[in-house]
Amino acid sequence: SLAKRGLSPVQSRQLQVADLLLDLDTMRVQRAGRDLLLTAKELAILELLMANSGKVYSRERILSNVWGLNEDPLTNIVDVYMARLRKKVDEHHPQKLLHTRRGLGYCLQAE
Repeated sequence: SLAKRGLSPVQSRQLQVADLLLDLDTMRVQRAGRDLLLTAKELAILELLMANSGKVYSRERILSNVWGLNEDPLTNIVDVYMARLRKKVDEHHPQKLLHTRRGLGYCLQAE
């Protein structure tokens, strides 16, 4: 076993907001103990918002952080992905974690 050899088990790196859990080593996401199946981009957005819980991110900042693109005011890709993410993360849960701040952007927090 690892303990016998004097090696400590590796601490898993996890982000948690309320009952939403993201394991950064396996990229496994759970809400209330149930696995959520997310695409790579959805995971990237979720990781960004969970790591900065409560902080508002504009569409432009999400676009730049996740897609590596500079702002394009015509694209609604961030809105499309946020809608998908909201459906997967918040649907069927009384406590909503993904929030839209009108005219500002998006944030993830337990309110």
